[in-house]
Order: sequence, then C-alpha cells, then structure tokens
Amino acid sequence: EAADPDAAGFGTAGVIAKLLRGIEEWLPHTSPEDVQLLKSVGVDCHLTKAEDGGCPLTDMNTANIYHIYPGGQSSCLDKSTPYFFEVRPGDADKLLLSFQGGGACWDRLTYHLGLCITSTTPDKWEGLLNYTDMENPYRSYTMVKVLYCSGDMHAGDTEQPWGKSGEMLQLRGYRNAGAAVSWALANFPHLTDLTLIGQSAGSLGVQWWA
Repeated sequence: EAADPDAAGFGTAGVIAKLLRGIEEWLPHTSPEDVQLLKSVGVDCHLTKAEDGGCPLTDMNTANIYHIYPGGQSSCLDKSTPYFFEVRPGDADKLLLSFQGGGACWDRLTYHLGLCITSTTPDKWEGLLNYTDMENPYRSYTMVKVLYCSGDMHAGDTEQPWGKSGEMLQLRGYRNAGAAVSWALANFPHLTDLTLIGQSAGSLGVQWWA
C-alpha cells in the first residue's frame, strides 16, 4: 500500500505544516502581527472553475492570501506563467486596489532588453499594503494587488511578433486588470472607502482605470 506523502510530512500539506510550526518555534519574540504575516498561505482560486464558485470574498479567510486566476483572455508576455491577481481579504466595505509596476515594452528591442516584467511576480506586502503595521490606516482594508506581466501599463489588448522566430506575444494588461476590477465590482456592491494606488507603470494603470 502506497504511503500518503502528506501524512508522512513530505507532501505540500506536510511541508506547509512544518513551516508554520517552525515559524512559531523559531520566532518566539516576533510580534503576533508579523507571525500572522509569515503564516499567510497563498491559496489558489480559479474564476473559470465551477467548483471555486467565482472566488467570492465571503468565502475567504483573513489568514490567507488568495491568488485569483481569471483564465479566459488574461495572459502574460511569458505565456508559460498564467496570470493571477492577489487578494488579502479584510473589511467588506473598504477596498485598496494596488496596480503593480514593472517597466514597459513598446517594441521588439525593449522587450529583448528586458525593460518590462513578463511573468507574474508578487512583491512584498509593505508600505500601504502592510496589513501587520498598526500605524497603517489601510491595514484592515481588503487589498487587491493587480499584478503586472504584460509590459503595456495595464492597458494593452493586442499581440506583437516579438518572440523567437516572430512568435506572437500577448499584451493583455487590459484583460488582466479588467479581471481584477470586475472581481472587485462583483464583491463590493457597497463601498464606504475606495483607494487606488500604483507605482511606476502601475501609476499609469491607476490613471487608466480610475
């Protein structure tokens, strides 16, 4: 009979459990808020899967960070990595929408020079997104990170022959950001506060989507 790798501690669940125990054992002097940040587990949810039910905010646990995969026409320049946006659930009537930066690519040369991020690369939850900072006025808000991997300042919806041997690459920032905005509209029918922030290319995304 085959052994259950998770029960033995070698599968994904076992590794996560050991990691969480290690955090508690090796960081005895860390603040409870910082321990909670370290223990936040990325949970995948797919908008196109019926069993995920549209990834509603009401089903989310505030102890987790959620990776929401829109599917459909969402895409990264590096098509080997599917697009997702991140959600840290919090207040049901307060939303902080953050547009990630990451350069821009407007032709084959800038793409091959690596002037833009081409795959989903989550960054740290810091600054206004640091939900463990007691002095952060947004710490209790639901936070949505619109990740960026399209090189088009969250506004493109086209394809270009910039790949190897003229392979067509997808610039779908409009579709990517639109999926995150649509999810927010569906899950926040009544808002008392809405804040949009962005950096670098994300600041231009804010202007487009505001």
